[in-house]
Amino acid sequence: MNAWQPEFELVFNQEVTAGTVQPQPANVFRYRTKTIKSGPYLESEVYPIWATKAETRIARGQVTREAQQKLNSRNALRKLTRLINTNFGSGDLGVTLTYKGDAPDMKQAQKDIRNYIRRLRDWRRKQGLAELKYIYVVEGLSEEADLEPRQLMLGSEPEPPDETARHRSGRVHHHLVINDMDRDVVERLWGKGFANCKRLQPDEFGLEKLARYMIKERSSRRRKNNVSPNPDGVRGNEALPTQRHRVGGSNGEPAKLKRWYGSRNLKQPVVTVSDWKLSRRKVEKVIAGIEDAPGTIFNKAYPGYGLVDVKIWSSEFVSGFYLRATMVRRC
Repeated sequence: MNAWQPEFELVFNQEVTAGTVQPQPANVFRYRTKTIKSGPYLESEVYPIWATKAETRIARGQVTREAQQKLNSRNALRKLTRLINTNFGSGDLGVTLTYKGDAPDMKQAQKDIRNYIRRLRDWRRKQGLAELKYIYVVEGLSEEADLEPRQLMLGSEPEPPDETARHRSGRVHHHLVINDMDRDVVERLWGKGFANCKRLQPDEFGLEKLARYMIKERSSRRRKNNVSPNPDGVRGNEALPTQRHRVGGSNGEPAKLKRWYGSRNLKQPVVTVSDWKLSRRKVEKVIAGIEDAPGTIFNKAYPGYGLVDVKIWSSEFVSGFYLRATMVRRC
């Protein structure tokens, strides 16, 4: 019996829709369910445990380096989205900070944002408010200054990148997500130029769109619907600047994602794994009744949550199905 999770999305690449359902193969021993709870949001990944090692060998053989890199980028986005959804929601703030006059280099930009965070923290402490939570990115620097994605909890004093990386691809500015406080104070304490502060407005997927915007990953939903990419997770009369980068670089290479930094007091999503949450029979019901059954099965499996979206994939290489469901806690 073999379960092999990290590359399931790469092997199960044929979306199952009504009318395309195939019979359930006999060599799937059972289905394993991974549940990720991020605040009021829940993701459920269901994947097969095979009865033979041959399936695992076949699956591993289908994974290319390029496909793995693209999956790594998607997982980086999910990690940031889950972290934001766990720690922030309606009433919290999305902040954009820009400079008046000449923009700084990377070393100075990092120093400016750390000092700004220190001022926010001090103000909250004096007002008797809860400790500041934050996630931020520095944008407008060249690729040399931002070579790889960074999803690390670095605390209030992150080490700046190499100060020799001074070239910029645009105006240097900062994007932050912080917990709720006086918007006028947030804007006044910047002091380096202009500050724009907006209330967060989650949708059924939480603040995924904001996470995509912060690390400059274009949403596949917006590409499909031909909607201009903007941080819809932020409430206000003005949108933050339209993103300039897309997923995937030239020649199909995955794009570099922006580094982000988070405070040490951020809560982490809760991840659990079960071999009994959804049995083979329940998975068969979901697949057989793909138009209406998923809601019934998943709502029963997760009381108190409502199904938002579910996708099912099959594979031309291995047996079984791969399911991914998104749910939100009912009010």
